Parts: sequence; C-alpha cells; structure tokens
Amino acid sequence: MQTAQMKYDLSDGHLERHPKQDPKTLAVFSGQMSCDALRISFFLVPDTKRKETSPDFRIMAVGRSGVAVPWGVAWEYRDKTDSPFISMLFQHPRLLRDGLNYVAWPDDEQPKDLKPEDEPVSFHIRWSRPRRGGGGVSAADDDFAGMVGAA
Repeated sequence: MQTAQMKYDLSDGHLERHPKQDPKTLAVFSGQMSCDALRISFFLVPDTKRKETSPDFRIMAVGRSGVAVPWGVAWEYRDKTDSPFISMLFQHPRLLRDGLNYVAWPDDEQPKDLKPEDEPVSFHIRWSRPRRGGGGVSAADDDFAGMVGAA
C-alpha cells in the first residue's frame, strides 16, 4: 500500500465555542480547518489536566465508522491583553508524521448578543510555525477518508 505525501499549503479555518457542552460528543468547541485539498471537521473535548502544562482539550474527529478518534491536543491561553486564544496541535498518526500547529484567535466580529465580559464565541484559525521535518498525509485509511474531504 502506497502512502501519498503532500507538501502543505496551509490556509485557515474556523472554530466556534458551544454555549453548552454537547451531550453526545462532549464537545465544547467545533471547527473546520483546511490545508491543500483537505478539509477536516473536528471538535474539542475537555481533557483532565494532570499537571499545569497538560492540554486543556483533546482534538477529535468522527470517521465513516461513526467513531470519534483522537487527532491531537489543544491548550487555551491568554495573550498580553487578556484575550483568549487556542493553540492546537493536530497529530493524527495516519495523517501527519510530525503534526501541524494552528492557533485560533477570536474573530473581530462576535455575535451581537455577546456581552463585553463574555468569552468570545467565534474564532478564526491560522497556521503557526511548523515543526522540523514536515509531515506526510496517508490517503490509504478508510476512516481517514471519512474525516477529511475535498476543500
């Protein structure tokens, strides 16, 4: 079985905060990101922090089998102006060798009913500095095909 290797031309995506945790998936955020001819729909599930540096979320996606599988981890941070942002590392073993780093920043325009003291609901996703070594994409996995579609 041959593995297709792709050079990533990374674009962007979008992330939305859920008003309440989804009872079915336990998701608190859901989003979509694109790179090259791929589009990945995913959701963030809170993770139990074992120590201060542990991830805040697990990145999950649902494949054709209907089963949610882990795709990486994410941390919620605050910048110098106290604005929240989310750092995401996509590391699905059948998709990427070294992972892809993305950052979700609050959109300039938030829903009209959002109060100034409320956390942002809508985020835009941008690629951040790559790790050394690049990454490879495996198009051979059936479950992978269910999570990733043409952009």
